[in-house]
Amino acid sequence: MRWKSFRLPLPSWLTLKTGDLTLERVDGVVNAANKFLQMGGGVDGAIHRAAGSRELKAACEAVGPRWGGGAKGEAKLLASAYTDSLRIAALLGCRSVAFPAISCGVFGYPFEEAVLVSRRAIEAFQAGPLALKDVRLVYADEVAEAVARAVWAQEAK
Repeated sequence: MRWKSFRLPLPSWLTLKTGDLTLERVDGVVNAANKFLQMGGGVDGAIHRAAGSRELKAACEAVGPRWGGGAKGEAKLLASAYTDSLRIAALLGCRSVAFPAISCGVFGYPFEEAVLVSRRAIEAFQAGPLALKDVRLVYADEVAEAVARAVWAQEAK
């Protein structure tokens, strides 16, 4: 079975995909930033390099937590990185936003746990009055997307 062939029903406002976050046609892009909000490499650098060719309503700087074993409130901090970004995007007039996997790179957050936290945070936000029309979770490779889809499928049971 090819990874990309695994699909499950998702809310109409949600897209899980493999791709380049900077190429998404959305109103806002979320940048996985460091706590100093300084330009870095990875997603942050790619967004800043692409920004000159894009018209965005918002580029949200989301500072996710460093993984410290799970007993230091990391899940709450990660959830707030997603919900705060969604709230800022909505208040700036965005109808669509694209996210990377916040905290899963150099910050070391376990990927499956991060997907579960992000799902719960995004669903809770989307149930409220500021819900966006289109929320995209964009993963760097097909394996990450497939793992994310599997986590969403397990949580849906």
